[in-house]
Amino acid sequence: MNRFRRVASVAFFAMLTSAGVALPDVISDAPSHWAGGPTGRIHYKSWGSGKDALVFVHGWTCDMSYFAGQVPHFANRMHVIAIDLPGHGASDKPEIEYTQSVFADAIRRVLDDAHVRRAVLVGHSMGMPVSRQFYRLYPKRTAGIVSLDGSVKAMITSQKTIDMVMANLHGPAYQATAAQMIDGMLAAAPDTPYKTHIREVMLATPQHVVASTAAGMFDLSLWNDDPIRVPMLLIHARTPMWTPEYEAYAHKLAPNLDYVVLDGVSHFLHTEKPAEVNALIDAFLAKNKLLVQQ
Repeated sequence: MNRFRRVASVAFFAMLTSAGVALPDVISDAPSHWAGGPTGRIHYKSWGSGKDALVFVHGWTCDMSYFAGQVPHFANRMHVIAIDLPGHGASDKPEIEYTQSVFADAIRRVLDDAHVRRAVLVGHSMGMPVSRQFYRLYPKRTAGIVSLDGSVKAMITSQKTIDMVMANLHGPAYQATAAQMIDGMLAAAPDTPYKTHIREVMLATPQHVVASTAAGMFDLSLWNDDPIRVPMLLIHARTPMWTPEYEAYAHKLAPNLDYVVLDGVSHFLHTEKPAEVNALIDAFLAKNKLLVQQ
């Protein structure tokens, strides 16, 4: 982990403790592991053992530190893995196209390196379509999917709008566009130090990763109606974006779906209400008999 990431991570955990959220520094203290591949080294950390694992997949320009509220809760009961996707966190950051398939392949390489057969993927934001792409490519290795305010439907369907956003992200003032997008995600968040941490880490991501990852996320060819047949849990922050029509579409797409909306949270709901989110994941795992004590 580079110095900035290490300092930011330690500061984040210290902030959580000072804010009354008593969490051990499990993520930063755990040893790093590395899986190889065409994108260079993929950084991950692992707790426990077993052929099946709960795998945390962060969102656009984020890293594994955002799951500080989840890892300690699950790590003493099951095999848990947290990943820095290629281009993010402590993983290598080559100048390549960061497509959803590149990220899905990185997860597969991590599972191989950790000797994991199947995963329940917990994806925050962009981590949801990344998890869905993993399911498309490796259905037999996907035991279930949990989405933390990630969408199963394209939220921007206008190619003209996508092109405008991408032009700004490729331009010299890309950080202003990225900051606007990030501040929109954080609009409902309480004004606490964790909010500063999230923003700083996201804005520290290199421009080529910011732009290429956004392009992969906006790729309209990936947002189709192919069904999700594994158990699925969608947890959303209450916003006008998640309409009754969207919920009906999600249920049609994923027949074995639990759909939950939380009040009083931002897009980073798992950092704001970790106990509530963890309880929902626990109930989902128990209901579908996933990741039983190994």
